[in-house]
Amino acid sequence: MSSVPGWLEVHVFGSNDKGEGIVLKLPDGRYGVIDCCFRGRLSDYTKHPMLDFLQSKGVKRLAFACLTHPHEDHYFGLSEILKNVPPDEFWTPACLDPTALRAIALAGSKAAAERDDQDLTLKLRELAEIYSEWRRLEKRRKINSCSRKVSSCSLLYPVPRPRNPAFSIEAFSPAGREIGKYERSLSKCFDEDNQIKDRIPTLKHNEISVGLLIETPSFSIVLGGDVEIANWNYAFKDYDCKRFEKVRLIKASHHGSKTGFHEQIWDLLKTGHLDTVVTSHSPSALPEFSMISKMLRHSTRLFSTSRSSLPLEVDVVGADVLAPESVRAINRFFQMDERPQQIAAYFEDVETVQGLQYGRCSFYFDRSGECMIELDGDGCEVQRSV
Repeated sequence: MSSVPGWLEVHVFGSNDKGEGIVLKLPDGRYGVIDCCFRGRLSDYTKHPMLDFLQSKGVKRLAFACLTHPHEDHYFGLSEILKNVPPDEFWTPACLDPTALRAIALAGSKAAAERDDQDLTLKLRELAEIYSEWRRLEKRRKINSCSRKVSSCSLLYPVPRPRNPAFSIEAFSPAGREIGKYERSLSKCFDEDNQIKDRIPTLKHNEISVGLLIETPSFSIVLGGDVEIANWNYAFKDYDCKRFEKVRLIKASHHGSKTGFHEQIWDLLKTGHLDTVVTSHSPSALPEFSMISKMLRHSTRLFSTSRSSLPLEVDVVGADVLAPESVRAINRFFQMDERPQQIAAYFEDVETVQGLQYGRCSFYFDRSGECMIELDGDGCEVQRSV
């Protein structure tokens, strides 16, 4: 189908290992962005599907941008969005202020220098650029006026809340205890003189991942970020469970991992028609085959942004035409006579193909919750034979 404007639109972008991001078109006509997805190599900003998408819609300014947590597969490329379509507000986990973001970059820089890791250096450069752009936004709109610190039960949009809102966006994660744990870990990276220590602890960024609940009078949407079991437990205890019963769409948390799946929450979700969308993270072999089976049992339909990185056992419906880069790599594989230089060239080509692949799963809702689906690139629907 062609792109059909909806009352509420959710566009989920994903690539094999270059991240996930979401573009929302809100009922008031404005756009918001959650995290980021890009294509190609880390050093190449010319392939930015989310920015291209926003510009194709004529978007000049965002209502908000949200960084759920500082993992590179969620933040890389976000600086380009902040520069080109600046947001009125920038949402981050409650403990993640510019100072904390700078501290994370400093801690990572030390590790990158020790390992001579160029990819990690590029990722940290992007984190520093997000920090710099954040500061520019604050100065442009007066200090802190554009920053929103997110914790569970925070009402984020619209603010102030109207008496009978047509829709609202609220956070169900991170919980205060998880924020506290993360802050203590972050403080251990520095000595009494605020200098980076020689040995630093591992920061578990998923502990503070933002999870969002979009509510309308007729239906709801859950955007799970990389929320894991601890924060799902708090959400299950702290929320009115009926709020999860009318969920029409969920973006599965943490790329469909076991640690992001909360059985009791999903039991509530499956009470009605439920569409699920999952993004991939191929370095971690996510989503797992067993979890795809579980999500299918709880869902009416299951979609993936990354057909090419799903387990081989999974049957899908999606685009039937291979990209030219894929065709070239396959042909070269079958024509090789196993000379070392040909094999090396083949794998270089495969790396290029994997870097270029991205998918989009778009959901266009009317006021009642009826939904039209659009799949683009590597996006697909998972078949029920799993």
